[in-house]
Amino acid sequence: MLMKLKIYYLWLNKLKISKSFLLKCVCQISVEEFTEIRKQIFSANYLQSLFGRLLIRYSLAKEKFNWQSQLSRQDNGKPFIVNEHFFFNLAHQHNMVGVAGSNETNIGIDIVSLSERIPVNIEDYIKSMSKVNHPAEIDFINNSANQLHCFLRIWALKESYAKMVGIGICTDLSKIQFMINEKLQNFVTSTKLKINDIDIDCYFSEFLIDEHILTVCTTNKCQHIIKNINQDELLKLMPCETSVKPECNIWNEYLNKKTK
Repeated sequence: MLMKLKIYYLWLNKLKISKSFLLKCVCQISVEEFTEIRKQIFSANYLQSLFGRLLIRYSLAKEKFNWQSQLSRQDNGKPFIVNEHFFFNLAHQHNMVGVAGSNETNIGIDIVSLSERIPVNIEDYIKSMSKVNHPAEIDFINNSANQLHCFLRIWALKESYAKMVGIGICTDLSKIQFMINEKLQNFVTSTKLKINDIDIDCYFSEFLIDEHILTVCTTNKCQHIIKNINQDELLKLMPCETSVKPECNIWNEYLNKKTK
């Protein structure tokens, strides 16, 4: 029987951010978490960070864990839940925020937007980024119909693996080689990984969702349950009462954030 992996995602541009809604959201996280979030200079990053934390807690609540479980980080930066056996990982890109969670398998997740804009022509960009790709991947990218989309797909695969094992994206990614066996349309699980030409026993799931690629890496083969969460569903699982009482003028602080 396959292990279950649950993936939840939401679209920030579909949320109706009001003063009351924002205050309720901030009250659902710890003071320490909010202290970090409010340091964000741009409103987009502020919302990504806030709703990333809320989506983690939504995932916990769906698995019957305490909504207000304490979150921390390992020495390698990988987040975990204190005193709970639950694997999760978070990613966000532009308006999309996603969380993958399981109590059975380690996880890494990444999101890339296919509407990504680059400041130079694609050939120069791919050449400048060649140090993060295996030579075989560079050939694959150069021979593809859409080089940028192909590069972004491989980047998401590398990020998801790096986040699963907690090695950090600064590792020599040119030694990590992905063998892509089919075009990404809706859902692909056939991609394989080699490191230093040795087959690596892990599993990749790639989802194409509204011009975004959501990629998940796991240590075990899984049955996937993926769901788009809207504002009402998020609100339903929020506790009615919380111990966190914000002392700053949160709404005005948010309105004064810069836009990109």
